[in-house]
Amino acid sequence: WGLVVLVRAVWLSLTQVLFREGTQQLFWVLLMLLVYLIGILVFLPWQRLSISFIDVTMHAAMVLLCALLFRFASVEADHADDGLASSLMFLSFAVPLICVALVILSELCSSC
Repeated sequence: WGLVVLVRAVWLSLTQVLFREGTQQLFWVLLMLLVYLIGILVFLPWQRLSISFIDVTMHAAMVLLCALLFRFASVEADHADDGLASSLMFLSFAVPLICVALVILSELCSSC
């Protein structure tokens, strides 16, 4: 699975090299995230199911955030949506952190 992670990193690095517009870059990154997420769901590469759950949750949150960012990918600068952007940034970090906390809590409770 290490090779897949390396290919994903190269794919992500090529984003700014291959595309100049924000919407094209977002589409490229969204495609990479979806391919990786499907790979995780199909192969479950991690030994522990809880780690696979965390990885799926984090990548699903990144897919959601990337899809929502299409709203802000325009040529014109629009500062009217700054509050919405701040809320989306908070949610993109809060949801995965809550899921990680729930996994840790379930691991601690199962070992008792």
